[in-house]
Amino acid sequence: MLRGQLRPQAENLGPNLPTLAALTLTTGLMQLTSLLTFERLLVGYSLALFQLSSLLSVLLGHHFFQEQHLRRRLLGAGIMSAGATLIIVFPNPTR
Repeated sequence: MLRGQLRPQAENLGPNLPTLAALTLTTGLMQLTSLLTFERLLVGYSLALFQLSSLLSVLLGHHFFQEQHLRRRLLGAGIMSAGATLIIVFPNPTR
């Protein structure tokens, strides 16, 4: 079923090769930094740090993919970032 679509997809690969290479490189870099973060920080701190990246993801999604409801998404990402900040500022509330 997909054999007819394989050739057009392969032909589109040539002009988009630099973009694909950049995407591959940045994804690999993200994986490496994630592994280093989990190796050096406690899991709670690491997850809190990753929540802060949600603000950037919302902004980039709006800019590149014209995602709708920017205010609602920013509010949700802001709430998650506030929770992440609380985890970092007050690491152990039981003590």
